[in-house]
Amino acid sequence: MKEFRGSIIKRPCIETFTGKEFNLMNPTLESIDIRDIAHGLSNICRYTGQTRYHYSVAQHSILVSGFAHTMNAFAALLHDAAEAYTSDIPTPLKDLVPGFYDIEERIQSLVYAKFDVKFIDFSELKILDCQIMTTEVKELMPNKIWGEFPYNAMPVDILPLTPKKVEGMFLRTFYRLAAGI
Repeated sequence: MKEFRGSIIKRPCIETFTGKEFNLMNPTLESIDIRDIAHGLSNICRYTGQTRYHYSVAQHSILVSGFAHTMNAFAALLHDAAEAYTSDIPTPLKDLVPGFYDIEERIQSLVYAKFDVKFIDFSELKILDCQIMTTEVKELMPNKIWGEFPYNAMPVDILPLTPKKVEGMFLRTFYRLAAGI
């Protein structure tokens, strides 16, 4: 039996939760919608779903945002927003796919432009992202392949939450931060 590979759609597009056509190679500001981002990220599991329970990219983003400096909190909430369109591909696989980082960066830059994210201290975001990752791995993974962690875990308990609950939390956080509250 011959394997089926590829898409029946012959263009680099996906359909979003809100019914938009999102072109992965040529995304537009109009194709980006916070409802699609919140819905997608709340359904996508971190660590390819190999955690003790469902733990989404949206929940991760909320945690990073909560620890970020006030001026960086909005950017922190949206720091993995491109994954709503590309999924949360594990870094070892991203490293094997030529051009993937360029596609992801193009989408991420558009997300920041769409929502007028002004201040981004990338060094703070990277450190917080790694500290939250350390916390996640210690709480959610069997810890057999990770080795030593160069970052300290953050003082937070990671609770099992449903995708629907996290989607609502993500949207409430987004609207609060977008309003500058």
